[in-house]
Amino acid sequence: MRTVKLAVPTPPPHWGAAIWRAPEGRKPSTVAEAGPLAERSRAVLDNGIATLLDWPFTSVAGANVSPRVTPIATGYEWHFENEHRLHRIVVTQFQGGTQVFFETMSPSTGRRIYLTSPSGALTKAWRWGREENIAMMKAKTAEAAARVGEVRFEDARIGFEHELGLWTTKVRKLSSRWPFEVIPGYDPDAIFAVLAAKDGKPVTAAAPIRPLAAEFLKLPLATDAQRALFAEAYGKLGADSDQWAYTETSHGLEDKRVITVHIDPSKPETGRCMLLSIDGKAPTPADVQRWRDDGGDVPKALGDLPPLTEIVDLKDLRIFQDEAAATVFELPIRGGNAEFPAEKFQAHFRVNKTTRAFEDITVKLRDSFRVAGVVKVTDAGLAMHFQTFDPALAPQPVLLKMGGGVRVLLVKFSRSFEAARTDFKRVAPFDEATSPER
Repeated sequence: MRTVKLAVPTPPPHWGAAIWRAPEGRKPSTVAEAGPLAERSRAVLDNGIATLLDWPFTSVAGANVSPRVTPIATGYEWHFENEHRLHRIVVTQFQGGTQVFFETMSPSTGRRIYLTSPSGALTKAWRWGREENIAMMKAKTAEAAARVGEVRFEDARIGFEHELGLWTTKVRKLSSRWPFEVIPGYDPDAIFAVLAAKDGKPVTAAAPIRPLAAEFLKLPLATDAQRALFAEAYGKLGADSDQWAYTETSHGLEDKRVITVHIDPSKPETGRCMLLSIDGKAPTPADVQRWRDDGGDVPKALGDLPPLTEIVDLKDLRIFQDEAAATVFELPIRGGNAEFPAEKFQAHFRVNKTTRAFEDITVKLRDSFRVAGVVKVTDAGLAMHFQTFDPALAPQPVLLKMGGGVRVLLVKFSRSFEAARTDFKRVAPFDEATSPER
């Protein structure tokens, strides 16, 4: 007989830990490029799992390597996998730049890889199934092998934009145990049914696209410098939220009660959020338990507002107004279908030229419109206001509002969400290693 002792590794991170900390000895990363993936790239480099990159990753990145040879290259990754369906992000700093790979895999769609950078722009895309793998192995040169499975941008756009939205807006730190988690209620695997249907059906005439508003089309296009300004501001959204304690007073779309909580990232997870009052009254123990059961004790970096990538098209930047201290960008609203009048809305992003960060974001109606000939939408939109408390850190949201109103015949209905944050105080994020409780 042989006795084998199994021990959980003590240096973090490890899978059994209750608190996730960056791996010991790993130096903080530096991502020089700006863009919506800059902060996520830093987080993956600092907290991701070290991985040896196999072909085609390094060949896609530009290394002249045969697919029959395992190249020596490393990166850092994180992934979500469920029933043979995979979503993976790999970040590597290669040839003086930061490169980001999105990889997806499912039985119905095969393996897909999208190459991008912190800018969030699609550089190349590949799709591999059994036939592509055979052709790749038969290729006589690395260059020929790298071309196998390459797809056009228009064919890769749906899958790429889904993964970009997933890793920038649907994944965040929800608890102290993991650095990246998918937000509750979101199904990242729904894209596989869309891709499978698209691959299996003949190309048909595209559905009619609603035209952009004439007022928007008259605006000048943003210059390269202005695009860089916007990208830098966008990259700061949600950053440094663990550096501030604050008090938040809010009411929800469905729950009209006014709830006041205090959030302090310097405290351990169980005491990080404290319910102060409901409608101005001290909460009962039952109120506190119900609030926790509803997820009220999980801080939300940008409140209950939807991700910007779901609201606006970040590629079409126009200049609404260029002031001495700030530039106001206008972006087109995404049209979910041919029936949604996206041209009836306008979205403005005010960027401070000194801090190179957002001051305000507003989405509002240009004018009212009717749905189904009876329901008249009279008011809809959202507003976010940011304030800089420390020039060395990203600005923080201090006011978040979302709502809308409709009129059916002579009766008007409205719903709204609003959260105001006050009493900001700079704190040091909680560190289990230095906690007196250890």
